[in-house]
Amino acid sequence: METRDTASLIGLRFKAVASWCLLLFCCVQGVVAQTSEITVYSSPIPVFSEKTSTGKATGYSVELARAIAAQAGYQTQFVQLPFEQSQARLHSQTFQMTTGLVRIPAREQDYHWVTPINANPIRLYIRDESALVSADMSLQSFKTIGALKEDYRHQLLRERYEGTIVPFDSWTLALEALIRGDIEAVLFSEAGVNATCARSNLDCQLLREGPVIEVFYSYIALPKLPGNQVLADRLSEAAIAYKRSVDFLSLHAKWLPSLSDYSPNVTVAEGIVGFGFELENVIVDDIWVITSPEPLFSQLNSRSEPEGYSVELVQHILERAGIKKPVLAAPWERIMRESERKSNVIAFALTRTPERESSLHWITPITRGIHGLFGDDRFVGIDSLDSIKPQTKIAVLAHDYRKDVAEEYGLTYQSYNSWPEAMGAVLTGEADLLFGSDGAVNYACKKLEQKCDNILRVFDYKSTTTYLTLSKSGTRIPLVERLKAAAYETKNAPFFKTWSKDWETFFEAQPIGPVHIEDGVVNFWQRPQE
Repeated sequence: METRDTASLIGLRFKAVASWCLLLFCCVQGVVAQTSEITVYSSPIPVFSEKTSTGKATGYSVELARAIAAQAGYQTQFVQLPFEQSQARLHSQTFQMTTGLVRIPAREQDYHWVTPINANPIRLYIRDESALVSADMSLQSFKTIGALKEDYRHQLLRERYEGTIVPFDSWTLALEALIRGDIEAVLFSEAGVNATCARSNLDCQLLREGPVIEVFYSYIALPKLPGNQVLADRLSEAAIAYKRSVDFLSLHAKWLPSLSDYSPNVTVAEGIVGFGFELENVIVDDIWVITSPEPLFSQLNSRSEPEGYSVELVQHILERAGIKKPVLAAPWERIMRESERKSNVIAFALTRTPERESSLHWITPITRGIHGLFGDDRFVGIDSLDSIKPQTKIAVLAHDYRKDVAEEYGLTYQSYNSWPEAMGAVLTGEADLLFGSDGAVNYACKKLEQKCDNILRVFDYKSTTTYLTLSKSGTRIPLVERLKAAAYETKNAPFFKTWSKDWETFFEAQPIGPVHIEDGVVNFWQRPQE
């Protein structure tokens, strides 16, 4: 998790890496700064995306996207097109985003999900006189169900429904067929039914609501294209800040009367507009908070309780989020297993990797460092993992992502249960290289009571960031947003600057190399201005 800079590393190599990281950061920031306008696509939907009499884009989601972009320092150009056309254009270049994109599993890995706009319970609609009305109605209670062709609700029916699916070219045609009795049910939303009935002058008093099948959330989102990551991060943080502001309350108050025209039960919680159900009730109590022991960050005290920088930070965030749960300690293997299989698992600090990207909610960063290969000067000059000779033995930490990387590249590796064990293998010649970080090497050498002056970082793999995470499977989006907001508020609270400075002073006295804390993130390199 950490990086190292001993006397043998303080020279040109570390400074070159630090300078390279800073240069790369400045270059990315420069690209972002030069592109000051974002193209925003939205599908015409009453209240959410409309046009004024002068042709200007307006609506709840339009104004929300405009305000969030402005909060992040960008201007916006809105393009209102049918969904299929906007999606085709959206993926053509960077600095383009969309409003009202429903988050479904099939889209999960293709987008940066900036912030949720609204939540819609998707339910069955039937005729009031239907003989199929009962308390235990389900999808399988009906022989025929209609939906908009190729809509995400059409996809849901294909995945879960065993009867006959009747696709329609418009929701108006679907509801007309239901009213006539041509089909037995339609899978739609309350706001959608009310808007369609009003717009098409349908006699929808003949219809009644059936059971909710699932709650879906629509988002402001960007496609995952090279160059969009920095923009997505900026917009996500801006969304958190804006949704905690008075301006957001004013935006909601402005549009509430219009939103209420399409649903008698409109609520706002965690910055999300909910139709037809109380969003506040979605937050659950069965939350687990787990960390793996890590020196200085989440180490166990004499009472076997986790303590350290990460633990205190997470405890502050949980307190602000109104979550009263103890922090439990567990091995990394169990943490990953629990996070992948269960809902409402808060874990820290997990390294953000492409393989883990889509399986977790990434709440807030905790540390940043440089990971690489460590050994003596015989191995200086390695320029890629592909160039490492097969006979070279590499020590890795069991259940660490770097073990998976070594395996992916076909490297010869040996797994160890702790950094001291892995470092000991390198010092005794059992292994040639350690795949870790400077901080891991420093910690291990201190535990082994070895100076390790001949151990150098001979290859820089990449800069990495560890996060506070939340499991995805079964976890409700309002809980995600509550934790993100709590993290933002904690890191911007009056006490936080003094608190983090105290920890920075503590870290400087430890054998982990140069450290500085910025925006609540422990960076394992010297502060740039120094």
